[in-house]
Amino acid sequence: MLNENEHQGSVAKTSQRIREVYRFFADLRERSQQIDIKMMKGCLPHQLLILNDERAVVVPYLYSNATFRSPLFDVGSAADLYTVFASEFEALWNASETASAGKAEPAAGGDD
Repeated sequence: MLNENEHQGSVAKTSQRIREVYRFFADLRERSQQIDIKMMKGCLPHQLLILNDERAVVVPYLYSNATFRSPLFDVGSAADLYTVFASEFEALWNASETASAGKAEPAAGGDD
């Protein structure tokens, strides 16, 4: 869901950036047993979702605007909305496959 007509991005640039970020976290995983990397297949989130025990930070991916112009929701764990985002995180996590340590990176073009 990338609107190449309205933003300065492209599918090729986005695909390259995904591989760069994957390599960054794969390198961290090699040095720490506390990091898991998952590959999403069959599910497509439409938001950036960062979750810890105290907060959920959510930035929706809008088709009409670049991500840096999207609203940011910062929700404390006492809020009902936190439970919604925590449930979404768990559903996405459970629907994803663990990336093996030997796998170098996602395939170009989003096939992985």
